Amino acid sequence: MSPLLSNIYLDPLDHKAAEKGYEMVRYADDFVILCRSEAEARGALEQVQQWTATAGLQLHPVKTRIVDATQAGGFDFLGYHFERGYRWPRQKSLKKLKDTIRAKTRRTNGHSFQAILTDLNRTLVGWFGYFQHSHKTTFDALD
Repeated sequence: MSPLLSNIYLDPLDHKAAEKGYEMVRYADDFVILCRSEAEARGALEQVQQWTATAGLQLHPVKTRIVDATQAGGFDFLGYHFERGYRWPRQKSLKKLKDTIRAKTRRTNGHSFQAILTDLNRTLVGWFGYFQHSHKTTFDALD
């Protein structure tokens, strides 16, 4: 679904979650419901499953799960990995950045050094702008 259609179609789910007192974070059709206990999480999952069934939708069988984010393992959401109170770019996001940098800095690029730097800086500024809320040690290793 396009993000706009997702927002329109899933707006009633937002209202239902708020009505039930659940804190839901959603971007288009990706969402996380934050709960304080496993029992609350199971109740939230049940409510969402009922709503999606009524709406003719189904939850992704692999992505839909209950996770204790205070423990090892965590979860990925919108390019970030969340675990034990911290967040950092997920492995797929790091790989994509490195692949992009590698492609832009090939010796056979055919562009001037200044053009390469301008393009590379645009990528790095955008990437950092998005991931700036990561754990502080994220960028030392990446540099």
